[in-house]
Amino acid sequence: MSAPTAREQRFVSWLNALVEREDRAALAALRRGLGKPPGTVADMYPYVVPWLPPEPQWGEEAAFYLIASLFALHQRDWDTTGTASASNLGASLRRLAQETDRQESIERRFVALLNSHADDLPNHLRHAVGLLAANDA
Repeated sequence: MSAPTAREQRFVSWLNALVEREDRAALAALRRGLGKPPGTVADMYPYVVPWLPPEPQWGEEAAFYLIASLFALHQRDWDTTGTASASNLGASLRRLAQETDRQESIERRFVALLNSHADDLPNHLRHAVGLLAANDA
């Protein structure tokens, strides 16, 4: 996995700014993309298209749409500095498993996510992020 590009970092900062500004309309528009094929929800266009590279590589456009919708589902200012306190999906699921009595089911869900086909990954990610959001983790 490569380090985020400057464009990707600015996009994540912009997503965080939506939460800071309490822009509920924008976050609702981004959530409408959950479970839908990337680029098919017109409400998302004004918020995602300006951040896309001029000539996106394969999967890049889909990633921007997926990240935007998942972030809107569970708005969290993730530490992406790479420090020891940095959080990520795996670490968040591990913490949730340790804090609840559902360790086995959360581990199964994580393993299913890791084993999923690329076409099924957005659905698995949506469920994992939804689980974290439901548990405020």
